[in-house]
Amino acid sequence: MTHVARDRGMLYYKGADYFFIAKNAFPWHSTPDFVIARDGYDNFFVAHAIRNNVSVIDATTTLLAVHQTDIEGNLAGGTNTVDRRFNKKLIGRFKYSRGHTRLAPYVTIVARDESDNTTSVAVQKRKLKR
Repeated sequence: MTHVARDRGMLYYKGADYFFIAKNAFPWHSTPDFVIARDGYDNFFVAHAIRNNVSVIDATTTLLAVHQTDIEGNLAGGTNTVDRRFNKKLIGRFKYSRGHTRLAPYVTIVARDESDNTTSVAVQKRKLKR
């Protein structure tokens, strides 16, 4: 899978698509009851975490995440007619671009140790462009 994804895959969207959240590290008490896989919740999570000083790390360049789709395609969650706008109605006015992973205060990088010829993944503070 890794070889196929690296050879034929592409970065579909520079947004927020996967999360690792420590149980007590996120302000769940102030988070609406979202419908997962519908528009808006992912951007809200990232922006809400940044706004509440939760450590947000963009691992896009060092973590291979494969999004498998069926015949409905990548945007199936946005085409569901029953509840496709549920999250956006719940959130109300919100600037979704504030929830892009490129705004994460930290980023992972591949670090090479020349002394023993090894590589590892490291986290560093991102230089955000204002």
